[in-house]
Amino acid sequence: MVGGLVCGHIADVTGPRTTMIFTLYSSIILGVMLYLVESFTLFMFIRFIIGFMMQGLQISVFVLAVELCATSKNRALTAAIFESHWAFGVMILAAIAYIFQAWRNIQLTISLLILLSLTFVWFIPESLRWLINHQRFKESLAYMKKAAKINKVVISSETEAALRQACGEEKRDRMAGSRRYTLWHAFKTPNLRKHTLVMFYVWLATSLGYYGLSLQASKFTGNKYLNFFINGAIELPAYLLGIWIIGYIGRRIPLCVYFIIGGVACILAGTIPKQTTGGRDISWISTMLAWIGKFSTAGCWSVLFLYASEIFPSSIRNAGTGACTIWARVGSFVAPQINLIAKYSHHWIPFVVFGAVSLLGGLLALLLPETKNESLPDTFEEAENIGKRHGKHFEKIPHEIPGEVENLAADVEDATRL
Repeated sequence: MVGGLVCGHIADVTGPRTTMIFTLYSSIILGVMLYLVESFTLFMFIRFIIGFMMQGLQISVFVLAVELCATSKNRALTAAIFESHWAFGVMILAAIAYIFQAWRNIQLTISLLILLSLTFVWFIPESLRWLINHQRFKESLAYMKKAAKINKVVISSETEAALRQACGEEKRDRMAGSRRYTLWHAFKTPNLRKHTLVMFYVWLATSLGYYGLSLQASKFTGNKYLNFFINGAIELPAYLLGIWIIGYIGRRIPLCVYFIIGGVACILAGTIPKQTTGGRDISWISTMLAWIGKFSTAGCWSVLFLYASEIFPSSIRNAGTGACTIWARVGSFVAPQINLIAKYSHHWIPFVVFGAVSLLGGLLALLLPETKNESLPDTFEEAENIGKRHGKHFEKIPHEIPGEVENLAADVEDATRL
């Protein structure tokens, strides 16, 4: 939660690549330290720092992937690849836990596996959008030329001139005393404020259902390790299906449908009896409904990370995504407490709570704009008016890319597609 609050702003200032590398290295070192500690107090402190770093890593990696590799046409594919590896991680964790059992061995194995990323992480370049926003003309041009060479395209003199002008305008704006932008600026215009608040809730609702159902998995009939593995495996088709659903249908309606299906499945899973009147065991029906609910929450995740990156403008994209993850963390630590209700009261209450929260999320999702085939917003004005041709209201905020270079983003996407 703290990592989402702090690391998003750090990534906007230092760059997502720098944040990614720092948090990655820190997580490896701290993970090995956690394997060695004997003090419970020190254990809790290191776990806190690891959580801080991992949240920063998640934010920076996704924003970097979207800004670096994704055009308006293939952002769904980028998001699906990113989310699919989360599902693989859950399945691998189940296998590691089954093999090693002891938490120290599990922790050390996870930390050593992360070491593999050090063989390629240094080849990942900085976000071109971030470089332009921070008037890094030479680095921006060098990156564009390198990417253009790999992709066998030519950077035109007009594009180079537009890039130079964009970086120059950014520099003059900053020298003139323009403000550094924070998440607070997202609340200064009506549409962006509404979108931000809705995003906060739907992230909380998705996280609540996701972790609530994940923790319930060990209580289902059967082997707890196998159930946890299935818990991750069932997410994979949801993420892969997102390539088609998000790419061809859009973001808003699929998110709404996922929430409604998940909400109904959760409520039914909690209220359907475990046995028939004749004493026949039908608990498997509740288990299947819970898996459907988990599939739906995974579908929500396949939309939300991409959605957040498309809602917020470039200057606060990391901070905005980080703020969303804060509310996701609220859902993750509330979920176990709701599950405890079943221990002291009726077993169906947690499922009904998860379902009701999900249904409300489905209704609120309709308030979000459709961002399919929209370019990533660079300015607050673009973010305010995203999903519609003409905005009725906009409180102008300075620090915009000048009109002469408004097509630069499209040129950049074509030149740097990897």
